[in-house]
Amino acid sequence: MMDRHRQAEGFTLLELCLVIFVISLLSTIFIKSAAVPDTEFKVFPYRYLYLQSKAIAEAQSVVYEDPNGSINEEIVFNSKGNINSARTIQFVHNGIIKTVIIELGGGRLVFP
Repeated sequence: MMDRHRQAEGFTLLELCLVIFVISLLSTIFIKSAAVPDTEFKVFPYRYLYLQSKAIAEAQSVVYEDPNGSINEEIVFNSKGNINSARTIQFVHNGIIKTVIIELGGGRLVFP
């Protein structure tokens, strides 16, 4: 009688594992994956302003290096925090184009 009780507990654990596996499998198939947020467009101004202030604080030129490689031209800040040329940068995410304009001189960012 004791052996029968132990086998029933093991079988219940096996059933539980099987049910958890089926639920996780169904959830991965039928639950839509969350959309990846557009972090590149949102993080760019913070990185840009950080490097601009770093160039001013250290009184030396600093180059903006894009970690994702989406910006074709390099942005160079001189020792006063000014940029070398004005430009328009476009970020594309899920077919939506978001634009950032960098003005010449002080390098002010404009979001149209």
